[in-house]
Amino acid sequence: MKKIIFLIFFETHLIGQILPTIPRNVFRISLGSKVEDSQWDLKNNLFSLDGIGRRYFDYGTHSSSFRFSSNHDLYHSGTAYIDSITTIEEWMTNFNLSYGYSLPTFGAQNIDTSRVMEPSGQFSERRSKSVLKRYVHLDYGMSNEITLSMSIPIIDSYEIEQSYFNYSIGKIEGAQALIEYHQNAKQELKTFIDSNDYSNLRRGVKDTLQNIYDVFYTNNGQFSKKWVWHSQDDPLNNLLIDSGFLPPGINKDSVSLSDLVSYYYPSKKSGDGVGDIKIGGTILLSGTPTWALNGKGDALYGQLFVTIPYGKTLTQFLDIRRKQFDEAKLGSGATRWSVGMYGSKMIDSKDLRRIYFQAQLDFSNTTTLNTPIELFSGGHSHPDSVLSLIGNTYKYDMGTGFGFNIGAEFERLKNRLRIKGDIATSIKGRDRYLSKNSSWDRWMEQYSGNSPTYNKVDLKIELWLLNSMSENRFGPFSFDICSGFKTTLAAKNIYSGWEIFAGITTYHQAW
Repeated sequence: MKKIIFLIFFETHLIGQILPTIPRNVFRISLGSKVEDSQWDLKNNLFSLDGIGRRYFDYGTHSSSFRFSSNHDLYHSGTAYIDSITTIEEWMTNFNLSYGYSLPTFGAQNIDTSRVMEPSGQFSERRSKSVLKRYVHLDYGMSNEITLSMSIPIIDSYEIEQSYFNYSIGKIEGAQALIEYHQNAKQELKTFIDSNDYSNLRRGVKDTLQNIYDVFYTNNGQFSKKWVWHSQDDPLNNLLIDSGFLPPGINKDSVSLSDLVSYYYPSKKSGDGVGDIKIGGTILLSGTPTWALNGKGDALYGQLFVTIPYGKTLTQFLDIRRKQFDEAKLGSGATRWSVGMYGSKMIDSKDLRRIYFQAQLDFSNTTTLNTPIELFSGGHSHPDSVLSLIGNTYKYDMGTGFGFNIGAEFERLKNRLRIKGDIATSIKGRDRYLSKNSSWDRWMEQYSGNSPTYNKVDLKIELWLLNSMSENRFGPFSFDICSGFKTTLAAKNIYSGWEIFAGITTYHQAW
């Protein structure tokens, strides 16, 4: 026995096909194609650049006694060592006591250390996604009650156009006291070095004082603070000039927020290849299979699927550098388990043939992915500093999801033309992130553009032209043809749009 049925498959939690199972020892080979177009507007998203804020006050670097002790910020510069055993603060304190002066000692400043200093702001973005893909779907009737399945998406074109607008950033609250301290300290040291009192000191002491001045207040000083004379407490609006803030390849002496947005967010991302592969099985729990001729066709099925993360995710930044900015993720990177039920009931009506539903619960294993280097999430203007803050990789746990689909099948011409329509609802709970930086984890879990949680309702209509019924068949081969349309009725934290599809399927007996 041979049968040919043509149909299409959809990129949702619920596999779209006219029958959930097939008879024992039958292979079903299905091919499908789809064109998708969708949009997503994200307005007034919050962000902060705490990595830049750490150059003012680094709350993340501590000494063995748990005191803030970064050598690179403005808060406690004296923690840097003048030699192998003496810090700058200790040396300056001893100098003042020995010679009776009151020069700056670069000790801890009087600020509220319970508050993090970080420039913060907001941005809006708009995304458009265009996808052209094909599907290969394989089914095998292990028995009349159990069907095994595998779905392979082949993505010919995946493009995301993105634009960012209405972005702005404010001053760093609390930083002015640190800036003024170093402005005064620079002036006091410079005035003393130009004085006769300095000239009268022995050479070794003079050299040490000059070295301390050079370390902090010359362009090439190891812990130079000269960048702050330009940046003040508003570094992004006053333009970044320090090499530690300037991304490689930007080729500018001073960089604005607009320059950084253009650097990190190209207008288009693209990709192609094989997507995540889905395998699993459907088992008859009660009733008779829908395809059975000697029963009513009322049935309840159990389903178990696993999505294997085969599709491309982001390449590690260290391997390809800025090329990562142009990459579009084709796969989730997470192994996704789906457990659910499918029910079908035949209806004795002139037009309405059957109704059906499908419910599915999704959950994932924790996985390790490469860190996306981005400005608004990364907390810094330099990509290597973003990696230093977050790490090359992070752990990701996709939130638990739920899908529900309800639909009906109508027969307009007996055994020749059928119309199938359904409404599908998809809901996903919050994702979890774990990296070196807890602030980044929280931002990624809250930013709507990552779909940390989402819900979506879609309407789908299919038209089936049947040529698989032997008494009505044209020609020597049995086949069915399907085409359809899907549109989003409601969506939150996810793309909204439309797709059109068409496809074919063949059945082959194993004996």
